[in-house]
This record gives sequence, C-alpha cells and structure tokens, in this order.
Amino acid sequence: MFKSFQTRLLAVFAIIFIAVTALIAVVVGTLTEGYARKEIASNLSATAEVFTHVFAERIQRLTEGADLLSSDYGFKNAVATGDSPTIRSALYSLKDRINADYAVLLSPYTPYSVVAGTGAIEQCCTIVFEGLIRKIEESAARPYTIHDVEKHLAIIAAAPLLSPDQMGWITLAFSITDSTARDFKTLSDADVCFLLTTPSGKCIPAASSLDPKSTAVVADSLAAHLDSDKTWLITLDGERYVASRLSLKNSNQTQVVLLRSLDNSLKSLRNLNSILAGVALLGILLFVVASRIVSSNITAPVRALASAAEKLGFGDLTQRVHLNRSDELGKLGESFNLMADGIAAARKDLEEAADGLRSVNRHVPEIFLQQDRSALLETASSVLRERPSFLEARLAWIYKTAPDDEIETPLVSEPATPSPKLPTHTQKIALDLNGDNWGALEIASPLPPAPVDQELLKLWCYEVAAALASIAQAEALARGERLKAVGMAVSSFVHDIRSPLTAVGLGVELMLMGGMPEKAVKDAGGKIQKSLKEINLMAEDLLGFTRGKMTVSSERVNLATLARELFAHFSQLHRSGAPMTLTIESEECSIKVDTLKIRRISHNLVKNAQQALRDFKDRPPALEIVVRRNGNQAEYSIRDNGPGLPNEIRRRLFQPFTSFGKVGGTGLGLSMAKVMAESMGGTIAVTTAPDKGTTITLSFPLDIS
Repeated sequence: MFKSFQTRLLAVFAIIFIAVTALIAVVVGTLTEGYARKEIASNLSATAEVFTHVFAERIQRLTEGADLLSSDYGFKNAVATGDSPTIRSALYSLKDRINADYAVLLSPYTPYSVVAGTGAIEQCCTIVFEGLIRKIEESAARPYTIHDVEKHLAIIAAAPLLSPDQMGWITLAFSITDSTARDFKTLSDADVCFLLTTPSGKCIPAASSLDPKSTAVVADSLAAHLDSDKTWLITLDGERYVASRLSLKNSNQTQVVLLRSLDNSLKSLRNLNSILAGVALLGILLFVVASRIVSSNITAPVRALASAAEKLGFGDLTQRVHLNRSDELGKLGESFNLMADGIAAARKDLEEAADGLRSVNRHVPEIFLQQDRSALLETASSVLRERPSFLEARLAWIYKTAPDDEIETPLVSEPATPSPKLPTHTQKIALDLNGDNWGALEIASPLPPAPVDQELLKLWCYEVAAALASIAQAEALARGERLKAVGMAVSSFVHDIRSPLTAVGLGVELMLMGGMPEKAVKDAGGKIQKSLKEINLMAEDLLGFTRGKMTVSSERVNLATLARELFAHFSQLHRSGAPMTLTIESEECSIKVDTLKIRRISHNLVKNAQQALRDFKDRPPALEIVVRRNGNQAEYSIRDNGPGLPNEIRRRLFQPFTSFGKVGGTGLGLSMAKVMAESMGGTIAVTTAPDKGTTITLSFPLDIS
C-alpha cells in the first residue's frame, strides 16, 4: 500500500497534519477551559461580596427594627400594663414593616419565656436566646445568631426593653429558605446552597436554589473541602460547575456554597473546535485528491528523474538525465541537469557554509530555552565568538521588550583577549522579525567578517529576534491577555484565507496534471504568487488587529477616482447581485490613505450589502456608492435599501465577534475595518433602522497640501 515514495510522503504529511490539528484543538481546549475557570472564580469572589452585603443589610434591618421598637414609649407602656393585644399588634406591625419572618417579646431574665410572638420562633430553644442575650450584655454592639428554627435556618437578633429597668427582650428573625436562595440566584445569576456542618464533619442541606438531588451532591462535595478556601469542580446532572465556599459570621456551623456553570461559559468557544475539525477533514480530502492525481499521472520520465535525484542525493554528482522530450518534462530534465552542474560547482562553497550553519543551529535551542533576556544575549554573544571573524569584536546588543517599546536596553560583550589593533570596521544589524523590530547588534572589529560569517550573522540575528519575541509572547500568555480574541481571530484568519488557498490548490492541480502550455503554466504560477501575497497581507492585518493598530502606507489619491475604479471592479464581481450605482457629489476629494486597505474595506462592505439584499424580497434591491465632501472631510458611503439592522446589533456593530444574518460569519470583518480606518486617521460610522436599509460611511481628512 505504501511502496512508492510519493505515497509514503503524502501519508506522512497527512499524519503530521492530523496530529498538529489535534494538538492545536487540545491546547486551545485546555487554555480556554483554564481561562473560563479563572473568570468564574473571579465572578464567584464578586458574588460572595454581594452576598455578604445583602446578608449584612438584612442583619442591620433586624437590629435597627429591634432598637426602634425598644425605644417606643407606647410599646413600653403596653408592656408595663400587660396590654397583650397592643404588644402583639406592635410586634406584627414591626415584622411586616421590616419584612421579617418572626417577632417575639421575651421575659427580662433567665429562664427566658415568650411573653408574646408572631410565629414559630416561640418554639426556639431557650439556649439560643440565652447565648444571644449574653453577647448583647457583654458588648455595646448588637450581635446576632444563626440557628435552626422549624427545620429552617433563621437570622436572629435581639435588643433590651428598658424603662429604665429591664422589662424584656425584643427578638426578631429572618428565615433562610429555598425561596431565599432562589431570590439570591435571581440577583447574582449564581446558584447558592446553605448547609449545616456537624461535629463529625458531615454537611446537612438547609436551603438551596438547586433541586434536592443536586443539593445532596453539593453537601457531600463540601465535606471534602471544608478546610480549603479555593474553588473546586463539581458535576451536577452531567454538567460541570465551579464551586466556592463562604463561611457566615456568628455561626461556625453554617456554610454557604456558591456555584456557576463551567459548561455554559465554554459554549461560546465550541465553534472553534468545529472549525478546526472542518479544516482537518478538508486537509485530509485534499491529500487524498493529490495522491490520486500523482498516482495516475506520474510516468517513466518522472521515475527516471527520481532515480537520478536519489543518486545525486547520495553524492553522485555525475548523474544526468536524457529524456529526449520537448514538453514540460523534457524541460524539467534539462533543468535537473543544470541543477546538477550548479551543485557540483558550488559544493565546496556549500560545505563551508554548512559547517558554519551547523555551528549556529547547534545553539538555537539554547537561546530559546532562556527565559531571561540578558542570559539570552550573553549566550548569543558566546556563540558568535566561536567564529573567527567575531573572536576579537566588540558586541553591543540594543534590545527592546516589545516592538513598540521606545526604551532600548544595551548589553555589551567585550572580547576575552582585546586585539592590539583598533577597530576599523563597524556595522549595525537590525533584530527584525516579521516586520517587528526587537533592537539591533552593533559590531566593532579590526577586520570585516568573512562573507560566510556575514550571512551567518544575519541568520543568527533573526534567531535572536525570534527568541526575544518568544520571551515576550510567553510573558503575554502568562498574563492571559486576549486569549479568547486570539482563538476567534484564528477562526477569522482560516475563514479569510480559504479563497486564496483554493486558488493555490487549483493552480497546483493544473500544474501537476501536465500537458499545459508554457503560458498557461506562467499564468497559473502568477495566480499562485498573487494568492500567497493576499494570504501574507491578511496575516499582517490580523497581527495588526490583535495589537489594536495596523501598519499602513500613505499615498495621496483622489477619492472620486478611486471610487470609480472600485465601482467598475464590484460591478464585474457582483454581476448577478443587486444593481449598483455610483454618485460623485464632489470631484475634489484628495486624501492620504493606504489604497490596499481601502480596497479591502470596500470589498467587505459591498459583499455584506449584497448578502443582506440577496434574500430580501420586500422591494427591488438597490446598492449605491456615494462620494462627497463634508467640511474638511471626504466621505465614502455604501448604501443599500435592504432590511436594515436591529438596534442591539447597531450599537455593537464594530465590536469584535458581532455578526448578523450571515452564515459562517466570524464577526471580525467590520471590527477590522474600524481598526484599518482609524490607523489611517479616519473614522467609520453606520446609519440604519429596521426595514430602512443601511448606510456605512468612511470619513478621512482632506489633503489640502
């Protein structure tokens, strides 16, 4: 099955592709779940503060209510005269006023007995009252207690009734029931369970916003976490929750558990896994198709080329092929022979360069393992000094912690044995990586470096820049910055590059089929090159978007002229779509912008408008492009008469991950358009209403220079 080299190579690539995709899915899943747990833990901490505040407010209402009634002259008179109806009426009135569950008047001295009351608290044990009243007599504050009343928890507070001698104790209470727990869930969007702990360490449910079965599971789980202040995971009916424990003051036996669903928090991230799975299946399908094409079109000339290449690879530089063909395969044979001649002629130079490259590459893992920039650059200096050209050179590294950092830090490495000759050759090598600058290396040496060492120096500086970027990336990941945005930005990038990748795939398939004229091969190669440039520009824009500011070029253009070019392009591109018109209200609209980014923004806006009009049947569709001057601004508007946007979508239209009415949309197109426009000094705005159409306007300052 895997006898041919081509089939084995394709199989290896397919396995690597699947493994990398699976690894990405696992890493993304692990990181996103960790981020979600951290966010939930933070939310539970805030919820605990809200709970404590609500709990304290209820206790304050009890103590203030008891103090208010104890200072009421009429109530004191009713107690002094034994007017039971008035006493009970006052207790009921206070209970209703502060929304308490119980109100009781106790006798002044122990053993305390109930003089009058409003509910089941009359059955509460005397020991509870004695303990609470003892706390009041020993301090000036108004203590409270939490106790079980009729199989329900209750917050109980008391105040003395003096006139001026002790006449009794006014005792008030709030019940803590399942209804109390559900009310708090409505307030905080977090489930809550009240539990009592026994001396044996067992937890007994008292009140909960969950069903009894789930509450029992929470009670068993809490028993194992009574000595921990950290959050923990718990599974209820197949759904994972993050739980946090909160102890109530004045009640060592009462514990509160707050819970939030982890699975609900992860739902918004599951689309990324689906996209990765789709990309993996598409990649496997492309490999299968490519394997079929190779197996059905490779012939004897190609096998001859493969055999010669194999022998050439083993060091036989005399190998040549003679295909006696005038087609593309014949030209390929001629190219192979020219390549063999070039290899033979350059072998000596390559061997010398390879020695130096092996010396440098041997140390690449060392610098990437460094977590400290100073240690990294010291290692980089020691590696350079292994080359004769830099043994006596003075090396000065000027590095930055971030590409946009204006502060540069120097690190100088002097030679171990200074040269008696003065440095006569100096040069400065930038530490650049993918358009970002991480500093520079300044070299002062007695003699210029050898050509091979000069090339190795550039390569080594690139690796050092990559290592500095790796340290910065690790620091950013450690802070957890933009984790979710990165995941969704990857989805957007995959979505955007599908069209260029399709063009590349078609061009490669046509070239593999063979028999194409030379002009067709050049055309296909040109299309592949153009598509790869588009992918590179998309990658640069994506990097700029994640930093919040894109790198733009600036050239002076007339917006009216640019609009005519774009209109002609869009009219051809969307021939089957809604009719388009162009209105130029002012010809003098010169601005300084990046025309490539203006084209990308326009393409995205026109495509969105065409999609909005595609299924809209209430009136004939129409799309208009308008150019006008507005004061010192030039405006470029794209207007449609489609269904418009709801108000809630309009308010967050330019926020990342906002999408409406599009199948497969990532919600990043307009947010990237906003960053592009603002990076060029412009603005973007929307005017829309349901069933009134949508107008999106780009504004740029006029260039009056």
